[in-house]
Amino acid sequence: MDCLEAQRLMKPYLDKKLTDRELAQFIDHIEHCRDCREELEINMAVDTVMNDKDDARDAYNFTRKVDERLASSRRFLRVSRTERLARRCSIVIAEIIFILTILTSVELREFQDHTFTTLYRFIHWYEPATETETETETETEAQTDESEEMVSEG
Repeated sequence: MDCLEAQRLMKPYLDKKLTDRELAQFIDHIEHCRDCREELEINMAVDTVMNDKDDARDAYNFTRKVDERLASSRRFLRVSRTERLARRCSIVIAEIIFILTILTSVELREFQDHTFTTLYRFIHWYEPATETETETETETEAQTDESEEMVSEG
């Protein structure tokens, strides 16, 4: 952003009418351009006097007011970006749940058993064997070995 653009945005900044993108660019410029910062202090002084916004004891400390206003604007931008990110994440999560619901519904109609659904397999992709399952597998293997021995003897 150049100085001319920053000066054009000073009044909308004081009226809190800038978009998030304009606000970010404006703040970056004001923090790095001494001339525009002084111009903002003058505009803020004129705006304060014309609108009689502040009490008399703080009426002439415009440097501090500009610092506070810029810090407040930075916080606003951070909160705004965080809210947008949270909103987008919520939408993505809702879309994933919706797609999984439809997919599961279709699979349940086809297979009639929930263990064949993609969602079930995804949730239960790894289940460690319990002791009873291990014992049953050992017994089955032993029976199979005995059957094989009987077939080979007979």
